[in-house]
Amino acid sequence: TDSGVHARRQVVHIDLGDEAIGKLIGQSNRSAEAALLSRLRGVLIAGEFHDIVVHAVAEVPEDFDARFSALWRSYQYRLADHRSFIDPLLTQVTPRHKGELDAEAMAEAASEVQGLHDFLPFCKPREGATTIRTLYELHVARDHDAVITIDLRADAFCHHMVRALVGGLI
Repeated sequence: TDSGVHARRQVVHIDLGDEAIGKLIGQSNRSAEAALLSRLRGVLIAGEFHDIVVHAVAEVPEDFDARFSALWRSYQYRLADHRSFIDPLLTQVTPRHKGELDAEAMAEAASEVQGLHDFLPFCKPREGATTIRTLYELHVARDHDAVITIDLRADAFCHHMVRALVGGLI
């Protein structure tokens, strides 16, 4: 995912040939999935990527592609203003805004951009790619700590689209 963005439950895929699968399994009687899960967890824990966790490994059809087979993607932004309780464990993922944000006005504006639209004004277009997207959800609310949460879900997002939408709401 983008730099500075943290992912939960992100699906990825890798293509492994029979030789690579054989090396993974080695002399054990584990399945290829169990062997790959064990190896990935071991490498991630021992290396510098300790904040990446692999929860499951599964064989998928050959034509599956984690990026292009996804039916939707979602993001959540958290914004704190002077009304918000700042949880010290979440400061890395909760930027602060000076002053007070009007969450109700932001929610009203968010409802205007849901649906099928050309999001070119909110994107950095890529050559040969469309900027037409279906934004299924753009929900703004304050949580129990008065932190503003912005939940977005779409069939796909253009480059910088989420940041631009959130910036526009602010």
